[in-house]
Amino acid sequence: MFEDVDEDCFAFAPMQVIPEMYVDLDIQLLTAPDDQARWSALIVGTREVLDRFDHIAEPKIICATGEFVINQLAQCVRGFRDSGFPSFADWLQDVVDVLAANQLLQTRCAETIRRAETDADATVAILEAAHALDAAAEQVAMHQFGSFPTYRAATPNYQLMGYAGTCLSIETRRNPLRLQLDGAGGAAGSPEFNPYVAGLYDLERAVHRRLYRLFYRLAEHVGIDLGDDPHRLFETPNEVDRREL
Repeated sequence: MFEDVDEDCFAFAPMQVIPEMYVDLDIQLLTAPDDQARWSALIVGTREVLDRFDHIAEPKIICATGEFVINQLAQCVRGFRDSGFPSFADWLQDVVDVLAANQLLQTRCAETIRRAETDADATVAILEAAHALDAAAEQVAMHQFGSFPTYRAATPNYQLMGYAGTCLSIETRRNPLRLQLDGAGGAAGSPEFNPYVAGLYDLERAVHRRLYRLFYRLAEHVGIDLGDDPHRLFETPNEVDRREL
């Protein structure tokens, strides 16, 4: 029945992580008698997290990662420009550039950890990555994005409103790291124990909160009345700030 089906047309959600795989690693971490034993477990957990990222990056896997958000927003940049709104395109491009810089940082941190040949090197790489990610999260939280382009219209411009609303919609579709990782690495791959993973979570939280508030205000700026939505499709920025991803 399916002999003539082209397998390239299929795409899949990430494979589910089986928690039982990490029982021994959890025990090793939670009963570690010293820092050396604890870091030995954390390094294994970190490598499991990196393997999970590799899996999610496979071409046939569907997952709205940070890179997905960047690519989708880049399409909105082109949409603004092609539709005759170059000032909005330039404004959004600055936002995309900030996101791309943070994505590059995450990629470099992962590559440095992967290249570590000894536990000592891996420990240093994980700690340095955690420090860099924490610094990036603080920078994103305080970053001064440009003011919205001036916009006044006697009648609503639905094309402009559509692209502005799409920006907000893209950010709401971000698949949180908690769901992406799905428990990969067990306790040793969790933000509670692993400083590298904690740094990834902190950066994601800072980015999501800033972007959501930014795009929510952008939508209002071009005339979308989100407060008058009876279906409550979008939370307020303050509500997003109060919850975890």
